[in-house]
Amino acid sequence: MLSLGLLLAGAASLVFLLLALFKPELVLGIYSKDPEVVRLGSQYLRIFGAAYLFFAVTMTFGVVLRSTGDVKTPMAISILALAFNTALSYVLILGKLGAPALGCAVRLTRR
Repeated sequence: MLSLGLLLAGAASLVFLLLALFKPELVLGIYSKDPEVVRLGSQYLRIFGAAYLFFAVTMTFGVVLRSTGDVKTPMAISILALAFNTALSYVLILGKLGAPALGCAVRLTRR
C-alpha cells in the first residue's frame, strides 16, 4: 500500500513540478490577473516547485500512519513544518531579525 501511494503521489507531484517549472504563469493566472503578482509568484513557484516531490513523500507517510491509527505524529509534524516554513519565509523574504530581505526570488551569480 505504501509503495502504491508513493508511486501515485510521486507521479502527481511530478506533474505539479513540471507545471511550476515550465508554466507557472498559467497556474498563477487562475488566481490573479495582476501581472506583477503573476510575475513575482512565478519566480517563487519555480523555486518552491522542487518541494512538491518532498511533500508527496511526507504526505504519503502521513496517510499511512493515520491509517494505522497514529494520528498524533503526522499532526505534530505537519504543525511543526508549517510553523517552520512560515517563520523562515517571514525572516528571509521580508528581511526580519537582521537577515537580508531576499524577496520572492534570489538570483545567484558567480563572482
